Amino acid sequence: MTVDWRLRPGRPVLEFGGSGYVALDMSYSEPGALPEFSVSAWVKTAVSGRSSEGNWANLDFDRTEYFNLSVRGDDGRVWFATTGQSDVIHDQYSETAINDGQWHHLAVVYDGSDKLIYVDGEEDARAVDVYGGSAIGSGTTRYGFLGDGSEAETFDGNRNSHLFEGEQDETLLYERALNAEEVKRLWHGRSPDDRELIAYWRFDGEGDRLSDATGNGNHGTIRGDLSWGAGHSVPDPALVDVEVTDAFNRFARSATATLDDPEGRVDDPEGRVDDRYARPTPVELEVRRDIDDGYARRFGGFVVNSTTLEHTTELEALSHDFWLRKRQVFRGFTDAAISDILRELVVDLTPLDWVPGNVSVLHDEPVTRDWKGERLDEVLSELASISADEEFGANDAGEFFFRPREERTAPRNFPAGEYLDADFSENAKREVNEVTLYYGERPDTGAVAVEDRESQKELAQKLDRPRPVVIGVTKSFPEIDSEEAAERKARQILTDRDVVQTGSLTTWEAFGLRPGDVTHVVAPDQGVDRDFRIAEVTYRWADDETAVQLAENTGGVVDTLVSLSNEVTRIDSRAADEDATITQFVEFDRALGVDLELTAYRRTVPDDQLLLGTTKGGWGDPRVGGGRWGDQRGEPEQLL
Repeated sequence: MTVDWRLRPGRPVLEFGGSGYVALDMSYSEPGALPEFSVSAWVKTAVSGRSSEGNWANLDFDRTEYFNLSVRGDDGRVWFATTGQSDVIHDQYSETAINDGQWHHLAVVYDGSDKLIYVDGEEDARAVDVYGGSAIGSGTTRYGFLGDGSEAETFDGNRNSHLFEGEQDETLLYERALNAEEVKRLWHGRSPDDRELIAYWRFDGEGDRLSDATGNGNHGTIRGDLSWGAGHSVPDPALVDVEVTDAFNRFARSATATLDDPEGRVDDPEGRVDDRYARPTPVELEVRRDIDDGYARRFGGFVVNSTTLEHTTELEALSHDFWLRKRQVFRGFTDAAISDILRELVVDLTPLDWVPGNVSVLHDEPVTRDWKGERLDEVLSELASISADEEFGANDAGEFFFRPREERTAPRNFPAGEYLDADFSENAKREVNEVTLYYGERPDTGAVAVEDRESQKELAQKLDRPRPVVIGVTKSFPEIDSEEAAERKARQILTDRDVVQTGSLTTWEAFGLRPGDVTHVVAPDQGVDRDFRIAEVTYRWADDETAVQLAENTGGVVDTLVSLSNEVTRIDSRAADEDATITQFVEFDRALGVDLELTAYRRTVPDDQLLLGTTKGGWGDPRVGGGRWGDQRGEPEQLL
């Protein structure tokens, strides 16, 4: 069975709706202006069944004066049209149709003799010695367009009105011929070579202006029915390794992708890949089990960091859930339904998509509340507690959800032989008998400690230790703002401490597993034959292994599922204010017996021993005089 992963980067793209275009502040007006030239563009179109002149054009300086790159509206083939100095028009078409609703990389080249069309990095069509070595261009002035054909002698002038329908991204114009290796590099997403790069339209989502990244000033102005799309998501062929972690604690979901970067060096931290994955570029990771299976999305998020190594670049990504931790809430509501508050906060404060079908509030109560800087995820947690303790987050498509918690049966169990190794040792049984809980946010922080002395004593007896054994856990809940609430939470954690057995196993694939799923594990040599819930799943492509963290499916499992995540431990440690004063609560499950060893002694004192005191005049009683100096008590005499 072959396992394969692929990475899809998402960048803003321009969506052409059939009635809009981009007017370019760039023109040609000399005969033979282009002895050589090349165009590279990413295009996605599904339009078919129209005339051959439909869906025109992706980049056009007038087919009858200079050149045109477009996709035929009737059969979806790439159309590369040129006019030479002799005013001879030459139409060339690809063998491959690209009107399949998928992204494709197109490149067209005139090398001074031959015309070539490349589709997805491969040469698809070639026309030999088209103009006998002469250059392209009639000499008539023509301004360029993206999304329509040009007849313009002035900026944003006359057009053909054969408008493109689809999406377009990164479009480059060179006044030289790209070779096959350079085209392949562009298809691979490598940074473009700057030699004779005349214009580079990156489609970076800057309002109504399409910037030229070369600095040559060949900018574009958006006209009509155009909008910025969600992203260009062509798989990156440079991907060489993946590690994906899916966790019950949604703020622990993350991924690392390693990309081949031949030009990357340790002493060159910018690398050659970084510019394609600037923070916070959206990314998706997809997996398939066999060559005949389709790809399924397994992670969606955004880039937070990139590190250039020797010939590779590592991208670190967090899930879309983290957008819920990036904003603070300064808003007030009066008798507003929970669902209305959710919609306003998510739409106004995050880039997440609001899909009504993803939001289910069990008790849509009216809420009157002012928030003055609380983190968004804390506000959502508070709203969930008012309703029915629903779970919330963002799915891999970047859509917000708020829904009742449910228990799902995993699509796979783990009897003996279905895993590589397992660890359910006795040490995995939770014996926590002291909980320290930090609450609030600086400067209004506090801490409580709750401990079970009886449990500590019993554990000491089990381990044959002379003193009570304390096994503690430290948790941080910044959203809790009172000592009373913090104590309740700490007692809850302490109550659940010893009912949940945890463990881990290493297996293969298991791509259908989701955190929170119930699965059955049998490990005969460790006495395990019971249901567990999945806390965390980590996929490691290079090792061809999947690590699964599990917690026994009993009453205290939910907190344990969260605590098994390494990320939540890190977050707890970061949030805890170690300077907070700790209020300690001692939990006694039953009365404790106290063993005492008592020894009594007696010592005699002579009658004439000098006495001290104000009524005695300092040194004894002056009325009787004298007395013995110093301590004249006898030796201790043991009574008991």
